[in-house]
Amino acid sequence: MAQLTCELCGSAQFVKDGGVFVCQSCGTKYTLEEARRMLGQGAAPAAAVQPVVAPSPVVVAVPVPTVVQPVVGSPIEPKPLIEEFERSPSGAFDPAKVNAAMGNRDANNYICQGFQQIIAEYEKLPHPTENALRPVTEKAKACLSALNNAAMIDPDDHVADILIYENCDQIVCAMTDAKVHEKREDGSYRTSRPLMQSDLKIPGERDSWKSKAAYHRQFLIDEYKAAHPLDADQVSELREEKAQLEAELAVLKEEKKSKGFFNFAEKGEVKERMRPYEAKLSEVNAKIYAIEHGADLYIEECLKTLAASFTRLDF
Repeated sequence: MAQLTCELCGSAQFVKDGGVFVCQSCGTKYTLEEARRMLGQGAAPAAAVQPVVAPSPVVVAVPVPTVVQPVVGSPIEPKPLIEEFERSPSGAFDPAKVNAAMGNRDANNYICQGFQQIIAEYEKLPHPTENALRPVTEKAKACLSALNNAAMIDPDDHVADILIYENCDQIVCAMTDAKVHEKREDGSYRTSRPLMQSDLKIPGERDSWKSKAAYHRQFLIDEYKAAHPLDADQVSELREEKAQLEAELAVLKEEKKSKGFFNFAEKGEVKERMRPYEAKLSEVNAKIYAIEHGADLYIEECLKTLAASFTRLDF
């Protein structure tokens, strides 16, 4: 059995005092680990060191308040003036209310629908006089001025501006057709149309409404021609074909004349030979017309499409 021996004096006499070994001969002290090493048992196992674990913080569940998000819809648009007019008596119609913020469509519709109602009420009068026509005339001039301003809201909207200026011309037509009655001494009435186009001129405007519309028409005509560069060549070819057909028909007509007045059978035979040429000539003429008036037809189709949302007057 291994014996603990003091490394300094060689004594084997030890006493244990307070967890250490003390040599009784020289007083040298040895710890438990040193004593085990000296006995050849290796170092004493170190005491397990427990890591200091910080206490977990106490988490208190705090209820999160529910945040109610406001319902954001589309911004409320101002009430269109035309809707206000539709719910109001005709006396509430005021062309002076029209402004650029309405846009050319709403401005046009408000003015035209208001004028339609005013002229309709005037025509219901049994015997309208010039005194009754005078305020209507002033209202019509205010409508023309407001429509003229509406056309300037978007001067590049050529189709809309054509329609607006045509509406101006229709207002002038309606007013110049407005009748007044003058009572005669015998109790009967004499009818007249006292207004002329010059009576409906608005300040500062010299051009007619037709000429204003023609200005915008020319823009669309130029656009149409630029998109159809081959039209001129096609018309030239069709005119040559037309000339040939007309020449052949002229020969057949002379042949028909030569048959004599009472030779109905032979004249009928020539007439039958003429029919295909006449049908072809009609077809060629239709093609020429369609090409030469293609821009006009194009503009009219644009106006018809626009009239689905724009009021278009027709008196």
